[in-house]
Amino acid sequence: APSPAPSPAEATRVATTSAVVTEARNARLSITTQVQPSRKCRFIAIRGATEAGSMVNGDYVLQEDAGSDHSTYQKADGEDVWLAFMLGRWYVSNAARVQSQGGGGWLFSEEHTNNPFDSRHWQEWTGQEYRPNKDISVQCREEIAGFGSAQDV
Repeated sequence: APSPAPSPAEATRVATTSAVVTEARNARLSITTQVQPSRKCRFIAIRGATEAGSMVNGDYVLQEDAGSDHSTYQKADGEDVWLAFMLGRWYVSNAARVQSQGGGGWLFSEEHTNNPFDSRHWQEWTGQEYRPNKDISVQCREEIAGFGSAQDV
């Protein structure tokens, strides 16, 4: 499996006007979204990734709560692919990065939200840099094949 990308801070950055605008938009969004209560979702579906599509597209299952304010999900196929909240945003990464809380991975949310399915703007690692991908969707699901429904818990 390919390694996840470095965190945005670790990756080489090129300052552009769009990056400044994105940060300003994120700052405004974080003010409004941080007050929303977090809601638990047993299953998450990620679709639309292209560069790391086969690695990250798929279904994710809520893992046991480790006392965090945010949920953590593992890809349902058992691969070392996780959806977790780190450094103020959501990342799709591997277990080592999730455990270290260092950020980085194949995807990250541009918005600072309490739930990954509330983030509408995601960036994807191309192998060289992070780029916005408007086709990525992250949705809460009531059930997925092989795991029953949310009422079964």
